[in-house]
Amino acid sequence: MNEHDAILAALERIATQAPPPDRVVANLSARIRAHRQRRALLTLGGAAAVGVPAFIVLRPDQAGPGPGPAPASAGPDPSPRPGNTWAPMLFRPTWLPDGVTEVSRVGHKGDEPGQSRIWADDIYRRWAETFKDETLRESRFVGVDVKRAAELATRGPVSPPVDVLGGEPNTTVGDHPAYVTDPDDDLAEVTWLVDNLLIKVTVSPAAGGYDAALRVARSVVPDRTSRVEVGFSLRWLPARFGRTGWRVTSSVTATKWSQQLVSLHDDFMVVGLHSPGFFPTSDTNPDDTQITVRGRQGTLSDGVLLVELADGSWLRVGAGNRTEAVRIANDLIIGQPAYRGWVGTR
Repeated sequence: MNEHDAILAALERIATQAPPPDRVVANLSARIRAHRQRRALLTLGGAAAVGVPAFIVLRPDQAGPGPGPAPASAGPDPSPRPGNTWAPMLFRPTWLPDGVTEVSRVGHKGDEPGQSRIWADDIYRRWAETFKDETLRESRFVGVDVKRAAELATRGPVSPPVDVLGGEPNTTVGDHPAYVTDPDDDLAEVTWLVDNLLIKVTVSPAAGGYDAALRVARSVVPDRTSRVEVGFSLRWLPARFGRTGWRVTSSVTATKWSQQLVSLHDDFMVVGLHSPGFFPTSDTNPDDTQITVRGRQGTLSDGVLLVELADGSWLRVGAGNRTEAVRIANDLIIGQPAYRGWVGTR
């Protein structure tokens, strides 16, 4: 696995993992260890539940001295571009602590609603390069995650929804009972239900912790104008994926970008376009199977097809077998450059 794959998978665990049903995990270092143990799943295609958030990463020599003046708040996103795939954002905060801007978006396309969004500072972005625990502890980040409360789908409303929220309701967000973690916990988290959707706000200690988490949570409103978009669409899929939902993800670094569709099907699949230079040539394995895709020479290794396209970008497909991966890649519709104007805004 290369460095970029590790970043993608580690950040996914922070962005999309819902609180355990018995209690919210309070220890930050334990979270980081758990995230690291799951990093390999994206590349190997080993779990259907894995999704990848959009994020921005600055190398230490590019990060600068710290946040400057706050950028303008993001306005309504433009209409999706022809040939592209997109998913809506569901909620956004109207208040954020100083020094953070939006760096991550994941949306769900299909019948399963969901989102993951992260606002963070430069220290967090450097952590994404190094995975040094002490760096993450010093960083400012705010996450707003949404998922369907599956636990309620078959049994109706529960009062109080202790097993859904992660703990006994001990505060409110608007008119909704909510659970907030203890002020002494490493991460402050607030969870509550709105129309069978579980919303979770996570705030790091450096960003204000407990007090900031409550303030962010109580500022959250529906978002009907934001989306995440990738610059391609799928023309062919195996029949078993006919009604599959997808995580739509877009990631941006200081010099590189990555866009992916990750299946919500029990049978894992990931399809992605990546910028020139995203996959170092040093990662090439002489034992990889050589294969021709879209008229270009590519490789197939551990169920993952990788080919450099004519413009220098990389196409990667992780599918059930070689035949499916090749057909998905050959039939892929390359659209227009995806909108990423939301990166770095509040």
